Amino acid sequence: MGMEDIFGGAASAPAEAPVAESSETSKDRKRQKLAQWKDAMKLTIAQDETYLAKRGTLSGSLKVVNTLGYGAAGNILLDKEATKKTGSRVVKGTSKIVGYLIENCGTEPLTYETEVWTKGENGLFEARSVTKTLAPGQQAAISRKWLTALTAKPEFSFVLANGKIVSSSSNTEGKGIDAILEAHYFVFSKETGLEVNDDAIKNSIDVDNVVKPEYEEVFGYLNNPKASKAGKRGKGGAKGPSAQELAANYINRLIHSEQSVQ
Repeated sequence: MGMEDIFGGAASAPAEAPVAESSETSKDRKRQKLAQWKDAMKLTIAQDETYLAKRGTLSGSLKVVNTLGYGAAGNILLDKEATKKTGSRVVKGTSKIVGYLIENCGTEPLTYETEVWTKGENGLFEARSVTKTLAPGQQAAISRKWLTALTAKPEFSFVLANGKIVSSSSNTEGKGIDAILEAHYFVFSKETGLEVNDDAIKNSIDVDNVVKPEYEEVFGYLNNPKASKAGKRGKGGAKGPSAQELAANYINRLIHSEQSVQ
């Protein structure tokens, strides 16, 4: 299979790329992003002869069970009761989704990279990079950053058993790989009938902005004093690829590019 074959049915535009700009500027940015993704995909196919055989093979093995919220604000959602009463769309604040409870719904163990946060002698939480294994039927909490990194791999290509990973409209230019990873988030498939901010789906990881003990290992950094944004740096014939796969490949290449220079 050649590149012309796989790109013959490629996605024509990013699936999720809302921007608060003029219509023309928005279209230009989407076209530029798609061109960037396609260029990255061509390089991957040319450099990795196993890619086409791996793509999406593990998508059915991982699902999101719960979204994990922090704080009292950060996201907005439709206030269904107020909207029904007023007859017009009313929104309300809700906690920011900082991670997810995921489950291995497949038959084989899944290995993934993440960070474990522990409190140091100075009272601050410090990260240690680890590799973990999620056994079939096992659940684990994971941050947005690390779920993005995991599902950017070809075997997932940003598609899970009950939803997909999409990119936000946040401007991450020049902010480093961490900011790019954290700018992605999970959405449930329409057929599930679920919304990420539903009360039955979202669990709170904190009490008055203090992370609960059971979540400290994954989200302990949220207990540290907020750093100033100034000067902050991030760590430097066949069906064609969907926008999800193109985006996943682009992010996966960024991750490996970043690792190669560290």
